[in-house]
Amino acid sequence: MSRVLAAITLVTLILIFFSASEKTPLGPWDELRAAAPVVDASRHSSLQAAIDAVPATGGLVRIPPGEFEITEPLRVTGEDISIEGSGTSTHIKNNNQDGQPALIIEDAKNSELDTTENWRIRLANFRITGNEKSGSGIVARSINEIFIDGVTVSYHGGDGILLDHCREDPRICDCLITYNKGTGLNLLGCHDIVVSSNQFEENTDALRCFDGYNLCATGNCLDDHLGKGIVIENTYGSVVAGNMIEECKGPAIVLDRDCYGITLSANVIAHNGAGICVTPMAALFPPTRWSLTKRTRCGWAPTADASRSRGTAFRTALSAKTNRNAVQMTRSQPEWSSPAEPTWPSVATRCRG
Repeated sequence: MSRVLAAITLVTLILIFFSASEKTPLGPWDELRAAAPVVDASRHSSLQAAIDAVPATGGLVRIPPGEFEITEPLRVTGEDISIEGSGTSTHIKNNNQDGQPALIIEDAKNSELDTTENWRIRLANFRITGNEKSGSGIVARSINEIFIDGVTVSYHGGDGILLDHCREDPRICDCLITYNKGTGLNLLGCHDIVVSSNQFEENTDALRCFDGYNLCATGNCLDDHLGKGIVIENTYGSVVAGNMIEECKGPAIVLDRDCYGITLSANVIAHNGAGICVTPMAALFPPTRWSLTKRTRCGWAPTADASRSRGTAFRTALSAKTNRNAVQMTRSQPEWSSPAEPTWPSVATRCRG
């Protein structure tokens, strides 16, 4: 009997040894446990410490409700990072008065001579404010596939959001961009841009796109700006459609310096300083404003309130797509009588001061 028990014990020990030596594959729950943890900002000494805790492979920083005061810019230098708040109750307040931004997103090695492009940064669901002496709200330099959604950006001394050469697929959606001393959304050298379903109010200009490609600005509401509505300069292949642009002191839409392939369609333009102003061939001539304003039943009536030309006057043809925008004159504009026969002008009428 004792020999039988000894044999059973020996066999059991051998099985345990061999089973332990084999690598057991991870189950689905074990694989999830092996993933990078979510960074809870409430467990860190500061927001910057929480951002720095994201591993090199990327991750998610979750910021709880609360008012978080900063005096130096928060910096995001990695890739594949999402920073997510808890709605407008997550409030990042920039108290800096030396012209510094609230949030800078760029590679840590970036310099004027060597610019490294980082990829895939997402900002979502929080509020970020500044003051008259602070810099811009969010500054992103050379970040591809940046995605900003559900973010409120207000009261900054510079631009609300500045995207500097974010070449690949930047997206700004469902944001509230208000009361910034600079431009609400400033796009410099960006490509394949989506700006959709945002609200802009009382910035200097609402949206500026310079030296870019393929801007798609759709379904935005622009109201009460101290300067212009949408300014597109030296940009190719863009669509501005279905936007509400009202009560800008300057023109609602400006096309300037070598724009081409631009479609303007189904925008509501009301009570602005001017309607659509086109400045063609600005590289060869001093600034000259061109505009089409009020659409009557018989055609377009020229504006009498726009920038005075200081250069040589010349004509430029506007596409039929541009001519079909429903552009309305401001309250201060005079009424124009309709011609006897319905006609559509083939050229733009020069603005006269």
